[in-house]
Amino acid sequence: MTVLSPLSRRSSDERCRSLKSWSERGIASVEYMATALIASAIISVLVAVPVSSQPTVTKGFQDGICNIFGGECGGEGSGEGGESAPEAQNPNDAVPACTVSRASQSGSITGKAGVWELGGGWALQHDVNSEGKHTMTLTSAVEGGAGKGVDVGTEIKGTDAEAALEAEAKINIGFEQGDTWEVDNEAEAGDLEEQLRDWVYYNMADDATFGFGGRLFAGLTNGPTPPRDPDSKSYTGEISGNANVSGNLGFDIAEALETKIGGQFGSGFNGQFGVETNQDGSYSISLDTGYGREFGANADVKADMPNSLPGLPDDQTPKTVGGEARNDLKRKQSITYKFDENHELVGLKVRQAKTSGNKLKVNGKSDQSGGATDSHENDNFSFGLGGDAVTEEWYDMDMDFSQMTEEDRNAAFDRITKNPKPVNLADMMKNGPGEGKGENAIYNNSQLSRNVYEVDKKLIGDSFDFGVIGGEASGEETGYRLVKSEYAEAIREGKRNVQNNADCLK
Repeated sequence: MTVLSPLSRRSSDERCRSLKSWSERGIASVEYMATALIASAIISVLVAVPVSSQPTVTKGFQDGICNIFGGECGGEGSGEGGESAPEAQNPNDAVPACTVSRASQSGSITGKAGVWELGGGWALQHDVNSEGKHTMTLTSAVEGGAGKGVDVGTEIKGTDAEAALEAEAKINIGFEQGDTWEVDNEAEAGDLEEQLRDWVYYNMADDATFGFGGRLFAGLTNGPTPPRDPDSKSYTGEISGNANVSGNLGFDIAEALETKIGGQFGSGFNGQFGVETNQDGSYSISLDTGYGREFGANADVKADMPNSLPGLPDDQTPKTVGGEARNDLKRKQSITYKFDENHELVGLKVRQAKTSGNKLKVNGKSDQSGGATDSHENDNFSFGLGGDAVTEEWYDMDMDFSQMTEEDRNAAFDRITKNPKPVNLADMMKNGPGEGKGENAIYNNSQLSRNVYEVDKKLIGDSFDFGVIGGEASGEETGYRLVKSEYAEAIREGKRNVQNNADCLK
């Protein structure tokens, strides 16, 4: 079997030199250019920072990248294409496994100076699938970006009210590294999760105190014990941007009481390129694109109250208590290319996810400006408590090439990779394939499934602004509960019937 792309071959000592024209490839988009740039950065990191479980970054690995983006690549040793030998069972006909539950904890810290922001964070995620396998993923991330806001305010004649409008745009670039462990029983998963959480706290204390806090933590807890080597490692680069517009109407309802009500609208996009490496030398390359929008309403009440903190002057420091409610809608597509240790493409997976729901937040703020009218006029300390009640819907297509003909493999690969219009997995499950050989190859030779989750999210955060600098710390807990699971049965007489996945719902 070969890496499936009808590309001309060059000598083995040459690198991939050019992308095919976007007009020929049919991919002329900002997202494509962004992920291509991120791909270059990730490859550079893999070359510069090898890890024990990572396959050697050889010419074959670079060919895998080129075959996805389209180019002319050397590929000696990738094998010859041909018909696959029949096996007892086609893996694409099996009932797909699914994630039945997910729980995660995360924390992040962000600092800013002027228009610039820099931050980092961690996350621990625990997935359980329908086969009883537990997967623990520990990630650390760093990101930086720039943003600019514009404020416009005016008094409404004949009233005590004031209207304000604020617009802000940001662009961010980030990098994330993750380690994943797999275990087969709940008891071992619980022990590993506790060990990983202790390991996170130890390293956070160590990093924040230049080594002292880690030793103190280890002394108090008699540990921690470093986790075993992970089963796989991942490296992900991301570029994202968002724009928000908000407005409010403020008015005084008493001499020392000011109220604001308002609304907001925002939209954003993101693109990711990731590589996951396994201990056996196989690896996956993922391309993600997403976009979303949100709108909501907010209300604040600000009162001049005496400062009750000991040791501080008894001045009239304004305090604000408020809340906001938002409705979100986000869509994301992830394409994963699966390679074996010989850099041969052995499978494809596509996930199309939709997130929709509502977010609620209560916040408080203490004005620290002291009446300043310069760069310190917005100085404050604030906190927030919130929660989300949302629904996530995943449509998955998982394709194993081992039982497919070369013609079907190439048709499916070209439909997913070269066509700028995504495959509509929801419509394919309901109504069958669209027009073209690629649509038929996907429909006839893949696992198709739909899973719906209720997602509960709780968050807490603190922030401050002092002149042109500021910072924010936040924590989050998220839980997924599977409420609906369906899959398309193996094809019979040209049709695939959709059934409930009893293994996932039991």
